[in-house]
Amino acid sequence: MTDSIFASIEADAGPRSASLFADIATRYLARSAHGDGPVSTELSPAEIARRFDEPMPRSGRPLAEIAARIDRDVLGDMNRLAHPMAMGHQVS
Repeated sequence: MTDSIFASIEADAGPRSASLFADIATRYLARSAHGDGPVSTELSPAEIARRFDEPMPRSGRPLAEIAARIDRDVLGDMNRLAHPMAMGHQVS
């Protein structure tokens, strides 16, 4: 079983996979720097946590699916410290 886990990880270790996350980061920083959207979310931590209230998967997921979920379910409610209206850039 361990061999199959490492094989699937290695299959995703390449420029194509890295570009998925580079694209997400680029869009996030562009939205933040241009002031699109709020500086922070109005959702409570409990509301955000409900998005992930599910059992851990028993097998892997396609990397594109994971990247899409990060883009959809995580980045939209992150603090945007590069946002022009953000204050207090020394976040602990």
